[in-house]
Amino acid sequence: MTYFLTEVPGRLFPIQVKYCPVPSEELKSLTGKLNPAPYIRVLNLIDQKYPEDERGDVLIFLSGMTEISIVEEASKAYADKSGKWIILTLHSTLSIEDQDKVKKKKDIYKSISFLCFYM
Repeated sequence: MTYFLTEVPGRLFPIQVKYCPVPSEELKSLTGKLNPAPYIRVLNLIDQKYPEDERGDVLIFLSGMTEISIVEEASKAYADKSGKWIILTLHSTLSIEDQDKVKKKKDIYKSISFLCFYM
């Protein structure tokens, strides 16, 4: 068996965890699929807390392509309305060029990336 070791240079950033309970009505949508409302609520909280000129990223780990599509669509609608976010997806079916867009983003206010890992 062959193993590859990758070293990623960088620095550590402080992480602050805040618990935001999800109201029971937001747990599932009427269709039984994932309800994107809790994710949009987090983006709205970030917009309210931080000044418009402050940059940052949000990573959302979701369990599959269906979930990514649902939350991505709602996030793009929110981004269009607020004008403060750029929505980027990152998963195994994207081309290398599209995956590289996530790494090359510059001079943007805030970005959100959706990641999916299959086991």
